[in-house]
Parts: sequence; structure tokens; C-alpha cells
Amino acid sequence: MVIEVIEEAKKSGIELYLKDGELYCRGGRGRIGPGLKERIRIYKKEILAYLNDQTARKEEKKAIEPAHDQERIERRLIKFNKFIAQRYPRGYLLEAGQEFTQKLNEYENELHQAYQEVDLEKVTAILLALQKHYERGFKQRG
Repeated sequence: MVIEVIEEAKKSGIELYLKDGELYCRGGRGRIGPGLKERIRIYKKEILAYLNDQTARKEEKKAIEPAHDQERIERRLIKFNKFIAQRYPRGYLLEAGQEFTQKLNEYENELHQAYQEVDLEKVTAILLALQKHYERGFKQRG
């Protein structure tokens, strides 16, 4: 019944939320009818318990996700480094020129920042840009 009351409130444009362990309603005045108001009052303890549980789950998920993203990032970096090492000869960076090396350093700084932020999407985008940069430099050199 708790979920039904919360859903009914949402349909009426009312948000039920917790603040400092207390139940609050947010929405336009007059949107909450007497029937809904009474059901909220009757199920207040259960609604509080449900919202507390949902909040705890969100916090737990937030704590877990960065660890998974960190692992994914590290795997992508290892895979990328192996790809670059296999594809381009050791002396490539020395022959590529100053402009190439300068841009490479910029990408690596951005990559380091994204890694520190544990931003999987940003790391992926930078790795793709780095790969294209290597390919352009290799074509220009050749």
C-alpha cells in the first residue's frame, strides 16, 4: 500500500521526501486531496521506512559504482596501452614531431584528470581521440 500512496502522490504532482528523518511533501497547494492526505497520515511510518530504505540503497549504489567504473577505466587503459605498443614502433614518438607530442601531452593531462574523477565516459572519449591522434600522426609521418 505504501508504494500505491507514493505513486498516487506523484500523479497528483506531490513529491514525498525525507529531510532530517522527517516526511515532507512538495508540490502545489490544493493538489493533495483529503483522501490522499489521510492515507499519507495513516501510512506515515511505513512511508518513512520505505523512503529511508530507498535513500540507503541509493547511497550504497553510489559507493559501489565508482569502484566498478575505476576497474573498467583501468582495464581500458591497459588495453589501450597494449594496442598502442603493438601498433606503433618504439621510435614513433621521437619521429612524430613537437606538435604531435604537445597535443599528446594535452590528451594525457585530460586523461589523468578524467581518471582522477573516475569519469568512465570522459576517459573513453579521450582514448578514442588519442587513438585518432596517433593514427593521424602516423599517416603524416609516413
